[in-house]
Parts: sequence; C-alpha cells; structure tokens
Amino acid sequence: GIGGPADQAVRRLAGWGHEVTVVTWAGSQVPSEPMITTTGLGRPHLASRSGRLRRALHRVWPGSMRRQLARAVRRSQPATAALACADLVCGVEPDTAPVLYRSARRNPSAPHIVGIEPALTYVPQ
Repeated sequence: GIGGPADQAVRRLAGWGHEVTVVTWAGSQVPSEPMITTTGLGRPHLASRSGRLRRALHRVWPGSMRRQLARAVRRSQPATAALACADLVCGVEPDTAPVLYRSARRNPSAPHIVGIEPALTYVPQ
C-alpha cells in the first residue's frame, strides 16, 4: 500500500507538475490529485485468509507476496503500459524488487529505484 512518506512524496511530485502513476493493490489509500493516476491490481491472497494447507505453504515457501505482485503487474495492461513509458520507476517497498528488475530490462532508459527518498533525487523540481 501507500502511506506516510510515500503519500507525501507522491503529492510533492504532483505539486511540482509531474504526472505520477501509482500501481497498488486494491484498497490502498492513494492521494487524489489532478496529476495522479491510480492503477489497482486487485487484492493479494493473504495466508491469514487461507486454509491450513495454504498457510503451511506460505511458511515453507517465503516471498509469496513478491511473486503475487510480480504476477499481478505482468497481467495488468495499465500497469505494464505505465512501466513501459515511465521516465522514472520507484518501488516503495522491498517486495517490488522483482517488478523493478523485469521493468528495467524492458525499459532500460528509465532509472529504477527502491525507496521513495532516493527516487526524489532524480526528479527536477
């Protein structure tokens, strides 16, 4: 989801006149500003809402949220289109690393950064 420093950074970028596209799970709070577009990916499948067998699988095979996110982005046409034409791609959480890796291979001209504060150093005001 988005919140705290990420929410402030998105608002700051939009305030500077940059168009921002936020790709997030459904239900995440995204600021409503004219220069901000939101692409929802649906809801992640959480182990806490699963049966015993799936919860055990989540414990044995860690990193499932990363895989779910990467698969959801690959299947979302608006998300892949936003990544393809982006000037800068920023992953707010470490779980976005596989998405950033794949995107960097497809769009090598754009910087791909994990962390909102480092990403802001690339953006002119």
